[in-house]
Amino acid sequence: MSFIFSQKNIEQYKHLRAVDRGLQTKVRDATQSLDFDILKAAKKLTIPVSGRTLVFEGEEDSTALMDFFFHEFRKGSRRLLDCCDPDAMGLSPDERDLLEAHRQGRTSLFDIVGTDGKNAQVHLRDVLAPGERDVMLTDIALSEMSEIAWQGVLFVRVLACQGIEMSSGCFFAFSREHRERLCDGYSHRMKTVPAGDVSERRFIYFFQQHREFGDAQALAEP
Repeated sequence: MSFIFSQKNIEQYKHLRAVDRGLQTKVRDATQSLDFDILKAAKKLTIPVSGRTLVFEGEEDSTALMDFFFHEFRKGSRRLLDCCDPDAMGLSPDERDLLEAHRQGRTSLFDIVGTDGKNAQVHLRDVLAPGERDVMLTDIALSEMSEIAWQGVLFVRVLACQGIEMSSGCFFAFSREHRERLCDGYSHRMKTVPAGDVSERRFIYFFQQHREFGDAQALAEP
């Protein structure tokens, strides 16, 4: 990034995090009458469903499902976020900015280049799209990782809001030893995927890989 992060930026980040939690509740309330079935989303994500009961392996599964349901799962060509009317929902300016950030957010697999705990920054480099500029993610918990953790790779959704790059709150972490395997498998899996389905399929692929050999997550901030 071209600017120096400051305590003011960190406070703004914390503010946006708090606003985002309220926004997600408003999105659920505003769209609950729509026919977006979370059980169908779970099945698509390959989370087991018994009757109308979701079978989670752990808390990470529920976090991943909600991220997928909000950002990726489609009814026709529309996502849940695309059905939100900011005016009808009475969103504040910050909520409107965050809603747009969620709509425009992108996922990828990133190398962790380094961390700066003092400024709550994590330097990420895109593995799947090497031409993309590096991301300076603001995240207090991630920025305090040990040097050993830097050796890993991270699948994350990056949101850009008010000059701050932050995550959607969902991470899939992997040891560096799996990097080549992940990239080769992803390249093979995506060969025949239509362009409009790539984002959804990407999330499903990395979720499945994380269930199989991903690192345990204790990274997402509350």
